[in-house]
Amino acid sequence: MSRYYIEYPIPIRCGLKCRYCFHAEKWELEAAGKADSKYAEVCPFTPQQYVAWRNKYLSDGTEFLCELHGGEISYSSNQNIVLDVIDTLDKELFQLQTNGTGDSDFYRELILRKDKINRIGFTYHRQMLTDVTLIERFVDNVTIVHESGIKTYVKELLFPDQKDTILKHKRYWEERGVEFRLQDFKGYRGRDFSTMITYTAEDWALIDSEYRHESNTCSCRDGYKQILIRGYDIFAGDVLACWNDPTVIGSIPKDTYTPYQQVNILQNGERDVAVQKKVYRGSYPYDFWHPNIEAEGFKNLDKNQITDAKNKEVIMLARYQEMSDALTQNQQNINAEVLQVRHLIQGGEARLRELEAEGIRLAGKAEMLNEVISMNRQETADPVAVEAVRAVRPASAECRPNTAHVGEA
Repeated sequence: MSRYYIEYPIPIRCGLKCRYCFHAEKWELEAAGKADSKYAEVCPFTPQQYVAWRNKYLSDGTEFLCELHGGEISYSSNQNIVLDVIDTLDKELFQLQTNGTGDSDFYRELILRKDKINRIGFTYHRQMLTDVTLIERFVDNVTIVHESGIKTYVKELLFPDQKDTILKHKRYWEERGVEFRLQDFKGYRGRDFSTMITYTAEDWALIDSEYRHESNTCSCRDGYKQILIRGYDIFAGDVLACWNDPTVIGSIPKDTYTPYQQVNILQNGERDVAVQKKVYRGSYPYDFWHPNIEAEGFKNLDKNQITDAKNKEVIMLARYQEMSDALTQNQQNINAEVLQVRHLIQGGEARLRELEAEGIRLAGKAEMLNEVISMNRQETADPVAVEAVRAVRPASAECRPNTAHVGEA
């Protein structure tokens, strides 16, 4: 039996549009008027289809912990979609993330569904929340949800140069009985890590254990297998096991699923989904460089134009991965050829042994034939035998009747 952590997609819409967001690319494409080349406004499957897929392929599930991803749950045009998902997914217990800037009526709607909500986390995006009205709305919404009895926490990303101010914010919420968490900042699109690598031991001690991933295997939530569903882009409906290794393990619209074992953490920090056959199909920056990525949706993308320094590490890692994959494939090909040669050698050796045995048998037969021939020669040379042969021969010519004169009689 299994416990599953589900990430279910909602539209990629948000009022803050943080510059370091995982979906910063969408904001950039929107500004250029090209968002529809990769992102979509409609999901290709319904919550009901997901439920049918879950019942078919995850029937061993004893618990389903669900988080919504892709956009801000309190964004005005997302609110009804979020409430419909919560109402339709009948086995899931939800843990929600929000930037806390939506209207209070939406959070009151969530409170009405508190029996289906495990917790709600409010992320305070310090660099984006500069408007006093939004800050006041954030505080009010945290207070409303906390007082409802739903487990509530406030979270911030740790920027070392703002640590003192962040810790004051921590004390503010803890004095009001609200849990406060710090999460490591992974940088631009969550992938350059330039800030995170400057953390001191004291900084790391402040990071909540849920975000550290300190074991040899990776999971978004300890004790759960991850089912991460793509949505609202050209690969919507694909099911992944890890966002950092976009190996496709299934599809909601295509009604497929390949179970995986676990997600391993490699020595270089990369993630590797342990599955029998890897099928890559994703939209993360390094996917542009992977030879197995489907080209659909990227026809107009010139990878040589990706020169932004912020992408340098991603690109270098991708090139390293590509070369590593090529070397691995070459090694596999060589191993296969060596194995084939070994089989040929083994087959040749077996055939040689057969021929040697056949040679021995033929030599034995030849020896027997020589003995028979020798015996026959000896019997022919025996005087008694010669006389016996002569005794049965017809008379010689001079003893035959003279038939030349028969007609003259």
